[in-house]
Amino acid sequence: MVELGKKISTEMIKRVKTYCDQHKDKQVEFYCYDCRVTFCMSCYVVRHNNHKSCDIAEISAQFYQNVEEDVGRVIKITGECQKEAQYLEKIQTEFLSDVDAVKKRIKQDTDKLREFLDQQELKLLGDLVEIKKTNMERIKHRMHDVCQHISMLNNFKQYITEVREKATPADVSRIGCSLHDRANELHAIPYDVDFVLDTIHYESDDFAQKYQCTDQSKNLIGCVSVMPQLVEGTAHQNQGVNNGDEIPSSQLQANASSSAEVTEIKGKF
Repeated sequence: MVELGKKISTEMIKRVKTYCDQHKDKQVEFYCYDCRVTFCMSCYVVRHNNHKSCDIAEISAQFYQNVEEDVGRVIKITGECQKEAQYLEKIQTEFLSDVDAVKKRIKQDTDKLREFLDQQELKLLGDLVEIKKTNMERIKHRMHDVCQHISMLNNFKQYITEVREKATPADVSRIGCSLHDRANELHAIPYDVDFVLDTIHYESDDFAQKYQCTDQSKNLIGCVSVMPQLVEGTAHQNQGVNNGDEIPSSQLQANASSSAEVTEIKGKF
């Protein structure tokens, strides 16, 4: 009898009787090397008399020793795995730091390119504003001349209409020649005078077509590429290739456990 919740000692466990699976009333006494099972005397006579077997006490001592050795190896490997996990956490931190550094550089270069493009845009829009201003002045000046001509024609039309309706024959005779001369003068004033108007022509560099469709490998900002590197485990850092050495892709492909390909990641415009 053992108190509930109390740990059973190893010696007590070793004294516990174990009974045969085939003969429930008989205690196991032997171990069969061929079948890897424990059995009683009855099983020995019926099934295992031609097999290599030994006393259960003898083989259990060996198995206890094996268990102790296996426990020690597992504990050792567990410690090494914990070191490897810590090492991988360090590698992960360094890698993420490199990613953040590259991300920062990409953003900086993108900001520079954006600033440069903004300046180019401002210059082009400024040139367009000046062209617009110059040509609007020309159109405005020409329109002013035409409006003046229309105004003179309308005034003359109104005056000559009143003369026709209200003037006496003597008045018409007195001013008829001057009216006719004025009509000729107004008719002679050119109203369809040629003037210079600039035609706006914009020649696009068509960089979107150039860098996006023609050559997928080009990017206005830059490119991101990788070179595979062999990262050794903590147990092999002092053997073989030094940590961080670049490994040729042919060698990596030959080694199935660490095969990798050089990958180039291209940004998209």
